[in-house]
Amino acid sequence: MDQLLEIPDMQEPVYRTPYTVDLFDMSDKTKLKSYVNTVASLPKPLHAIILDQKTARYLNENLGAKMKLSETQRLELTRIVRDILISAVYIGDLATDIQSRLKIDEVSARNVANALITELLQPVMADIKALQLAKFKDRISGQAMPTSSTTNNVLNLRGK
Repeated sequence: MDQLLEIPDMQEPVYRTPYTVDLFDMSDKTKLKSYVNTVASLPKPLHAIILDQKTARYLNENLGAKMKLSETQRLELTRIVRDILISAVYIGDLATDIQSRLKIDEVSARNVANALITELLQPVMADIKALQLAKFKDRISGQAMPTSSTTNNVLNLRGK
């Protein structure tokens, strides 16, 4: 019986994932249910990223450490990733959102955005683009969707 009450020795720190970053702060049951349903309906590859502790470790120990982000900024970066994965924000505004929400300079924001795209989101970009197209159709027409080199809100004028 006493063994059931023991807390296991955690070898690695546990961070908030994009899914859990604000989950336990939601007091409105309707919003909570809507959020859980939104995440449950994500394509499997996006679902895996939003829930995975590897994502949280990457944001905190890799990208957050490399960019010298504070704990508060790392939590906000986790929220930004969540918002991209559930299409709550337009990915074409990624660098601008990062700059505004993390309160960092434009160059650093672009570096963070490029790293997110190339190191975390690239394998699931097709799924992200499909959700973004459905949600932000009016914003996407005539604009290039971000890839590893186009995260600074550049208009695609060649298609005009």
